[in-house]
Amino acid sequence: MFEPLFTVFGVDVRPFSACVCLGALAASALFLLLCGKRNIGERGEKCLMLAVPLAIFCGHLLNCLVLPAELVPDFGWQIFLSPWVGGYMFYGAAAGACAAVLLLGKDQRRVLFDLAAPALLVLIMCVRFAEPLDGQGNGIPVDDPSVPWCFFPIAWPDPEWPDEWNLAVFFWEGVYALLVLVVTLVRLKKRAPGQTALTALILYAAGQVIFESLRRDQVVRWLFVRVSQLISALILAAVVIIAIVRGLRGRRGVLLLALTLLFIGGVIALEFAVEKPLALPGGTLVYFSLPLTYALIALCAAGMGASALAAAKSLFPKSGTEH
Repeated sequence: MFEPLFTVFGVDVRPFSACVCLGALAASALFLLLCGKRNIGERGEKCLMLAVPLAIFCGHLLNCLVLPAELVPDFGWQIFLSPWVGGYMFYGAAAGACAAVLLLGKDQRRVLFDLAAPALLVLIMCVRFAEPLDGQGNGIPVDDPSVPWCFFPIAWPDPEWPDEWNLAVFFWEGVYALLVLVVTLVRLKKRAPGQTALTALILYAAGQVIFESLRRDQVVRWLFVRVSQLISALILAAVVIIAIVRGLRGRRGVLLLALTLLFIGGVIALEFAVEKPLALPGGTLVYFSLPLTYALIALCAAGMGASALAAAKSLFPKSGTEH
C-alpha cells in the first residue's frame, strides 16, 4: 500500500520491509550484547550468522507449507525456495533461529536459547508495531454501538475505509511482546538454563491464542482454522504432555492436562460462537456478545498459559539460579 523506498537486487524495499530489517538489526544487536555479557560472544556470533538466513528461509518455508494450494498455482513450486517473494510466519522464523543454535551451540545450547528469546521478542515487537505500514494488524470492528471505542490506541481506522474503525491488534500485540520482553530480561539470570526461553515461548503462544482470534486481516488459515492459533495451542499442550512424560505424575499432571484440554475446547467452542449463532430447538438463534466472547477466549488463553507454566516448572531444578 506504500510506494517502494528503493530497490535492492531488483527487489522493492517498502517502509514495512525497512522496519522489519531495522527490527532484525536491533534483535541481532541485543543478542550479541547478551552473549558478550556471558562471555560467549564468539559462539553467539557464529550462531547469529547462521540464524539470520535460516530464520528468513524457515519463516517463508512454513508459510508455503501451510498454503501450498494458494501459492503453488500462482508462483510454481519454486516459491518454496524464494523467500524474497514474501509470505512469512514468525513460528517458522523462530524455528530457524533455534535450528542455528542446535547446530552451532554445542554445550551452550540452553544458554543461547535463553539469550535468543529476548532478541526474537524485539523482532516480533518491531514487526507488530510496523504492521499498519503493510495494511495489516486490524482486528474486529469496534464502530458497533455495543463496542463504542473508536479511538487510538484501542482502535485504528481501516486503511481502505477510513470511516470504519477496527481494534488496533497490531498495537496491543506489540505492547504484549514488550511486556514479555521485560519479564524475560528481568528473569534472565534467575532461572535454570533453558527455562527463560521456554517461559517466553509459553507467554508468546498464550498471547497468540487470543490475538489471532481478534484479527481480521490477512490471517494464515485453513478454512476457519487460524494456523498460528492452532500452533500456539499445540505448543502449550505439548509442554504439559512433555512434563507428564518427564515425571510430572499424580493428580497434578492429570489436572493440568485436563485443564489444558478444557481450555482448548473452550476456545474452539467460542470461535464457533463468533462465526455463527447457537441454534436452539424451535429455530431460535442465540447471538453472543463479541466483548463477552473474546473476554472468555482471553481467559481460556490465560488458563492455557498458566497450566503450561505450572507444568514447565517440573522440567527444571528448583534450585536453578544463574547460568
